[in-house]
Amino acid sequence: MRVNTAKRVLSTNVSSALEFLADENNTPHYLTTAWFIKVIAKWFKLMTSRYCSVALGKLHIEEFNESISFLHECIDLFTNLTVDNEGHFKPVQKGMIITTTSILELTNYLLEKRAFQFVFIGRMIQDCVENLFSVIRSKNPVPNALQFKNNLKLISVSLYVRPVSRSNYKENDRDYVTGFLDVLDSKKKTKISDPKININAIKINLEEIPIFKEIDMNILYNIAGYTYNSQFAKNF
Repeated sequence: MRVNTAKRVLSTNVSSALEFLADENNTPHYLTTAWFIKVIAKWFKLMTSRYCSVALGKLHIEEFNESISFLHECIDLFTNLTVDNEGHFKPVQKGMIITTTSILELTNYLLEKRAFQFVFIGRMIQDCVENLFSVIRSKNPVPNALQFKNNLKLISVSLYVRPVSRSNYKENDRDYVTGFLDVLDSKKKTKISDPKININAIKINLEEIPIFKEIDMNILYNIAGYTYNSQFAKNF
């Protein structure tokens, strides 16, 4: 599912537009769809909350009780919802009920047992995992086990994470760190002549060279080895 497309359709803007049309054209049956869209938009806002203003917490007890009551109403709505004439329980109903119930139970545990002040439900969704898999597949859409392991290792070491266009998940609000692979891709498009370097003019002061920790040396060794091997394979 394209989350961004669904988010634009199931939004308060669309529900407000339907309410306006219902009033202007005297079509009250539009109000049912407008109400349902408004419920889904509010549910999505709570389930993807990453800010204190919409987080679940007891600092503002009235808003907290209202949000908890609303989530229980969403469970009741999708439990009694009939999608087709046969009345079969659809996957969207199961997913909605399981997700909301899990969030309610986990929120209660974190607030009551672990003494959290508030809970960002948006931190519990898997958008970051989807982004990681998208970046892994950016070089090879169908990697084998070895390629997947190597790509995952390189991404973990270099913190190479970036937003992927036309993805089917909601973008995370974190800071993306574009790694050295972007530099390699940009140099493929531009031909750069070999620079002439006067080795004798380079002065190295051994006292100014920083001493790296062993873990930093291993990371640098891994990145340097990958860069060298990839360029060697292309040129020779």
